[in-house]
Amino acid sequence: MELNDPATKIRGLTAKHKSALEAMRITTVRDLLFHFPFRYDDFSNIASLAELEPGTEATVIAWIGKLRNRRSFRRRMSITEAELDDGEGTVTAIWFNQPYLTKYLKTGETYRFAGKVTKTKYGLRLANPLYGQQDGDSRVVNPYMPVYPLSSGISQHVLRRLVRNAVPAVEALQEYLPEDILDEYDLMSLSDAVRSVHFPEMDDEREAARRRLAFDELLRLQLVMGRTRRMREGKDAPAIPFDQDATKEFVDSLPFTL
Repeated sequence: MELNDPATKIRGLTAKHKSALEAMRITTVRDLLFHFPFRYDDFSNIASLAELEPGTEATVIAWIGKLRNRRSFRRRMSITEAELDDGEGTVTAIWFNQPYLTKYLKTGETYRFAGKVTKTKYGLRLANPLYGQQDGDSRVVNPYMPVYPLSSGISQHVLRRLVRNAVPAVEALQEYLPEDILDEYDLMSLSDAVRSVHFPEMDDEREAARRRLAFDELLRLQLVMGRTRRMREGKDAPAIPFDQDATKEFVDSLPFTL
C-alpha cells in the first residue's frame, strides 16, 4: 500500500465508509494518515475492579468472562453486557443500543475499559465504557485513544481501525528537514510523528509528535509568507498619475476645510 493509493486499498474499507471518508475529503491513504485526532481519550490511569467507587470515572484492564446482547422491551432498546474480571474483582460493563460490539469484543480476551461507575440494585456497572482493542499477545493498546473529526456513516471505532491498517504506509514518508534542524530543535522524524500522533503509547510521545507537526505547519506558513513577500518585492508598483489642478479644484469645491 502506497501513500498515494486510493483509500479503497485500505483493508476493511467498505463502500459506506468510502462515502463517509469522501465527505471528509479523504480519498487517499495519505489523506487518512494526515487526518489527525483533535483530542484523546485518556486510558492511562488504571484502577483495579475492587477499587471502583460509584460516581467516579475509572479506567480498568480486565478480561471478558461473559458477553451477551439482550432486549429491554420496557425501554425498547438493545443492551450489551460484558462481565469483566481482573483477578481482584468483577463488574459488569453495559452499553445501550450498540449490539455490534459483540463483533469486536471477544470472551476471554483482555481490554482496557474507561467509563463512569454507577451503582444499581444488581451491583456496580461501568456505563458505556470506551475500550482499547487487544493487539497481538494480549497487550492492550494505546493508553491514549485518538478521537477524530467525523462525518455521518462512520464511527470512531471504524476510523481508528482504518487508520491502524493504513499506518504502515508512513514508512514511505520522505523526511524533508535536514538532520541538523531535527537535532537543533529536538524534533521527531516525520514518519514517527505521523505514526505517534495517531497511537501514542506515552504522553511524552504524544507531545513530541504534536511539536513536530506544529513545527511543520508553522514552517509552511513562513515559507508561503516569504514567497509572497519576494513576489511582491520583485514587481514594480504601478504609476498613478496625479492631476494637481483638478485635485485642487475639487478640494476648493468642498463645503468644509480639510
